[in-house]
Amino acid sequence: MKILKALLFIVSMSLFLMSCNRETVVVTQLEPMSISFVKSNGESIEDTSCSDAAMQYAVKIDAEFIGDTEEQITQVDFAVNGIVYNVSFTSSGSQIIPIDIRLGENRAEISGSSMSTSLFTSLQDDFVEVN
Repeated sequence: MKILKALLFIVSMSLFLMSCNRETVVVTQLEPMSISFVKSNGESIEDTSCSDAAMQYAVKIDAEFIGDTEEQITQVDFAVNGIVYNVSFTSSGSQIIPIDIRLGENRAEISGSSMSTSLFTSLQDDFVEVN
């Protein structure tokens, strides 16, 4: 009887330990949160409907890691006026990428998503107010 109890105890402990040893798979995923045009120093642009084409601009991408982020490097692809770029993220936060813009409408979008933004630029010539 003692042997049966000991054997039953060993079997039940083995089953308990085996159930605790399951490895949990944690998936790391980078979620882009937003894309926007900013000044080259990272300041936001007040009026994106009519900006000075002579200024230097950049694209700002905000992203957040979801899951286990230990030493994970993930790239985000984005396009500006049809030209594809990519930027690497090693942690949640923002990346500011200097870009060249053109006169008229400029469009930036994160590839594979519906996130996009526009910036309209024009030459800001000297003008005279007429009364």
